[in-house]
Amino acid sequence: MTEESLRLAAADWLVRLQERPDDAALKDAFDDWLDADAGHVIAWARMAETADAIADGEPAFRDRWDAVPGGIPPSRPAPAPRHTGWRFHGRRRLTIAAVAAVCVGVLAGPSLLLHLRADHRTGAGETLMVAMEDGTHIRLGPDSAIVASFDKGHRDIRLLSGQAWFEVRPDKARPFRVMAGHVTTSVLGTGFDVRMIGTATSVAVRHGRVRVEAQDMPARELTAGQWAMATADTALKTGTEQPDLIGAWQSGDIVARRLTIAAAIDELRPWFGGHIIVTDASLAARPISGIYHANDPAKALETMIHPYGGRVTRITPWLLIVSGH
Repeated sequence: MTEESLRLAAADWLVRLQERPDDAALKDAFDDWLDADAGHVIAWARMAETADAIADGEPAFRDRWDAVPGGIPPSRPAPAPRHTGWRFHGRRRLTIAAVAAVCVGVLAGPSLLLHLRADHRTGAGETLMVAMEDGTHIRLGPDSAIVASFDKGHRDIRLLSGQAWFEVRPDKARPFRVMAGHVTTSVLGTGFDVRMIGTATSVAVRHGRVRVEAQDMPARELTAGQWAMATADTALKTGTEQPDLIGAWQSGDIVARRLTIAAAIDELRPWFGGHIIVTDASLAARPISGIYHANDPAKALETMIHPYGGRVTRITPWLLIVSGH
């Protein structure tokens, strides 16, 4: 099984165990699944540690993640003997603790590195207006980070994560550039949006003009109402949008035009201070259109999936699992 399929299987077990906590047969089946493959243990460790590490209170199934030395919770119930309870003992207990510790590093590492590199950064659900020394104003979206490099000959901003809106003060002597992934946007004076959402980097212009370059692809010029998007392995795509809808996230709105549910959830994730996991690939591929209010992520998520019979299970305040019928 792939890492992704293992992760989805662990998420499915988490939902089922929460919904049927007194089902002895289900617990036995869960034990059998864990014992069948070491990859299952690691996947469960990651899933359980995610739930526990981000929980704002007592997580679901805390009794199944009992405390271990050093304060790191184990990430699965003990497989043997079943009538003696769910605790880990000895070397195996320490092994699971080590796996859990690695999982904490996986969760915290990228966020910590961004915090150390960034000049300006926001958390989940936060936005921030930054006034630069040249008169340019930058509004950071939620869970976003930038690094600025200004001198006499240039003004460069690197978007490390998330999204940002730019109102650029013209200065022909100091070109203004925004780097996001492998996409570079050069500006004369304009209001535009640069976003790194999911695997795509996009630029959209509300007013003015920009030039967009992506790796070895020909540069494209965009004017009001035009956008360009690229991923690491696809060509630069362009299109149009109503100018007043560009940058709608500044008002806390997600505008979905024929997006898949998976892509819409990627738009929603920065507004939610935790993790959203989708276990149903067919549901994730369904198309939706609409305007969703990101300031209430759980409600927005339910609105997205309701027409297709999907459901949202809240494992902890900061872990939502989306499943199909």
